[in-house]
Amino acid sequence: VTRAVSVDPDNALVAVEALAKEMIDRTSHFAAEMKRSADETRKLRQELDKAKHDADIDHLTGLPNRRAFMEELERRLGNDEPVCLLAIDLESFKQINERHGRAVGDRILTRVGFRLRTAEPSLFVARISGDEFAVLLANNDPAQAMQLARSLLASIDIPARFGEAEVITSAAIGIALAPRDGMLAETLLDAADLALLAAKAEPSQPIQFHTPMLAERSAQDAAIEAQVRSAIRRREVLVVYQPMLDVRTGKVIAVEALARMPASSDASISTAEMVAIAEARG
Repeated sequence: VTRAVSVDPDNALVAVEALAKEMIDRTSHFAAEMKRSADETRKLRQELDKAKHDADIDHLTGLPNRRAFMEELERRLGNDEPVCLLAIDLESFKQINERHGRAVGDRILTRVGFRLRTAEPSLFVARISGDEFAVLLANNDPAQAMQLARSLLASIDIPARFGEAEVITSAAIGIALAPRDGMLAETLLDAADLALLAAKAEPSQPIQFHTPMLAERSAQDAAIEAQVRSAIRRREVLVVYQPMLDVRTGKVIAVEALARMPASSDASISTAEMVAIAEARG
């Protein structure tokens, strides 16, 4: 049996309008929630980007720091790109700080960082420790590496005036090339640091390339240092005294103390080697 049901058009229209309004309200609320969620996500992304930026930047010079440098070096080596790494250390920076104050020292670092960064647009420049900078060049040609190193040294050596004080800075540079000197980031940086030590030891040749001989010498020095430390712990190092004579009178005017390893010791190390290692290690 079918029954006819009468519907009041006015009531139906009201119901439809109410339903439509409810749907609009829900849609508006959903859109507002989506916008708020998008805003929060954007803000979080910005905070994360800022945190990463802060973690990767040296705040004194504005250059990438050691962490960012190692990430970039690892990326390039991972892509089998040719790499020239220059490790740069400022000479006598401690004396500059002591003589002119840390404020001047900071300004020197900032100025050197600026000169390195603006030397060539393609360079990746970072400050990796107190007065040490590192530069990446997308090339492993030794001739171009030497040309760049000389150019960077010339830019660093320009005198800077701070008030009445004129400060002259100089630097030493160690160079390592990939893949020749290594394909791991730490290995390549260690190679550049060995070359840097050689450059600092030869003021007349402030630019040095890494060579296998440097690596061998470093290993030998490490072995000698370990032997000396072990001998000191075992009290095997002897102190002998050598008289110094006045050639005219033949009289003893002074005594020189020398550290010697006894013949019975396992370590066959000369006094000159011991002194060299001691001076190098401070």
